[in-house]
Amino acid sequence: MPEWMRSQFMAPVYALLISFGVALALGANTKPSNDLTISLVTAGPDGQRNPATGMAGRAVNVADAAFNTTFEVDGGGSIKVPPAAGRLVVCVSLPDGWRVAKSQPGALSSRCVLTDQSTGDLAILVERG
Repeated sequence: MPEWMRSQFMAPVYALLISFGVALALGANTKPSNDLTISLVTAGPDGQRNPATGMAGRAVNVADAAFNTTFEVDGGGSIKVPPAAGRLVVCVSLPDGWRVAKSQPGALSSRCVLTDQSTGDLAILVERG
């Protein structure tokens, strides 16, 4: 090995190269989330959609061809579901006097929605009714 490669001034260069290599190796192992985030939202007076934070703790049943699982709504009015194998049926245990909005695409009933979406974000509009 040449003398200049063993110089004390090269130590920081080697440290940076090793750090870069480790960061690259760790970054290669991370995958973006493929989960589906289902959010319960309400429409404000101006039509703006707001998280239905009052639904925290409510049960949401999600079913597709591979699974049928019940999740609990978090404080932000949403749940995270693993990627679906096909169409999803999402049924929400809403308080008395609440229902899934009739304008909600895929609304099956006052409590259930059918969707082809398996990843990303899905907003379910709920309203008093």
